[in-house]
Amino acid sequence: REVILSEIAPVFGETSAFASVAALRTAASKVVDQVEQRLKSTPEMPVIEAMYSMKCLKHAGKNVKDLLEKEWQPTGSFALKECEKMLSYLSAEFGKDSAALDRFKKRCQDIFPLLVVKS
Repeated sequence: REVILSEIAPVFGETSAFASVAALRTAASKVVDQVEQRLKSTPEMPVIEAMYSMKCLKHAGKNVKDLLEKEWQPTGSFALKECEKMLSYLSAEFGKDSAALDRFKKRCQDIFPLLVVKS
């Protein structure tokens, strides 16, 4: 436990070991809040970076479904492979009938008009 608390500290920008798991959670929640804020305020974020930000928030126990269904409108770099990964992730995470998946499919088809999205 002590080793983990001391070795993980530099990852969160700390110079000394965490005194407790509660201190580690506090530092981690700050990072998660920054990730969430960046996802909400940066529509030009590359799609792949947005996907991993969503995964980070999911593992932290945050719900991004409302953000994806209502607010998030990506305008950043779109690569076909990254769009396919995001479509797969959204389908697995929220289901094939989710509004988040439908919104992202439409956005991908705006960018790649000849894209055939598998259901």
